[in-house]
Amino acid sequence: MSLSILHIAPQNYAGVPYETVKAERARGISSWLITMWPHPYGFSEDECLNLPMAAGGVVRFAQRLFGTTPKTLNVRRKQLGELPPTWNGDSFPSNILFALRDRLWEPYFRRAGFPKRLDEFDIVVLDGGLPLLRDSVWILDWARRGGRLATTYYGSDLRQHGVLPKVDGAAGAVFVMEFDHIALHPRATWLPFPFDPSGLPSADPPNGPVRIGHVATNRSAKGTDRIIEAIGEAAKTCEIEPVIIERKPHAETLYLKAGCHIFIDQLGELGYGISGLESAAMGIPTVVELLPDHEAFLGEHPFVTACAETLPNILVKLSTDKDLREKYGAAGIEWVRNFHSPSRTIDLMLQKYAELGWISPGEFQ
Repeated sequence: MSLSILHIAPQNYAGVPYETVKAERARGISSWLITMWPHPYGFSEDECLNLPMAAGGVVRFAQRLFGTTPKTLNVRRKQLGELPPTWNGDSFPSNILFALRDRLWEPYFRRAGFPKRLDEFDIVVLDGGLPLLRDSVWILDWARRGGRLATTYYGSDLRQHGVLPKVDGAAGAVFVMEFDHIALHPRATWLPFPFDPSGLPSADPPNGPVRIGHVATNRSAKGTDRIIEAIGEAAKTCEIEPVIIERKPHAETLYLKAGCHIFIDQLGELGYGISGLESAAMGIPTVVELLPDHEAFLGEHPFVTACAETLPNILVKLSTDKDLREKYGAAGIEWVRNFHSPSRTIDLMLQKYAELGWISPGEFQ
């Protein structure tokens, strides 16, 4: 049996959507990724629609002003209430803005062959649960005619926004890739981030001061200010060189990471992300804050755990103990390869599709 899957994503965030597509293709599935706008750090994609007014300073200002997109923070959602949480973007004046954006975007989607193009695929996966147009008419009509719809949440989307109720109701499968998301959606199937380390450089830090790296993609979400403060505190005791990487193309980011002896992913309640997987897979001891329930869920793992209070002392300990750094570095390479194998991620997705009767059990294994 042949199977075709279309992934529609706002952008190829951290390379995760495209990694999923590549892993599906390795199973003989006809898989395709369409993004709405390009990622600023140059992650690959199959097809980008380059929609206007999708990102940038003006858009971010409007999102904050009208409350359609709250500021990203490194904390879990505290007020759970009704689950899953729902997005309130349909209230005035947000609904007016979304309606205007739909009118602006519709010609671009039509030039790309939508909505008719949806009929070419057996399964459509909406990253972030976002339909082509905010009114959701096209995707809901396709689903009512027998289309198999799935949604995937792997960032702040479910935690901060919530779901679009009509789209969520039409989705047979709901996948999440953040640990705290498990508690936010009763139908969630957890997936490990699909991560292929084969193209990464190996760690090769120079002699001299201990280089401690951190990628500040979003300072409020990563706890960057507290991390910089902790590095400065540790530098009073050890010879340390901070390497703060911000707004760099992905290839340059990896090059700078490879020159680090230690890497700090993030502080806060959300655990590790793709940046931490990269450093661990490169053999760099990786520091991150993990809450007890998350750490219990992971079982044995290679991360050095810390919080804002303990981070300075942990950095001193790692900086002054090369053997300890090598121990954590070696453990990270093996763990990432096994725990976050893209093949494992696809196995779990296919298992869910089989449970729903979308494919036969054991197909594409």
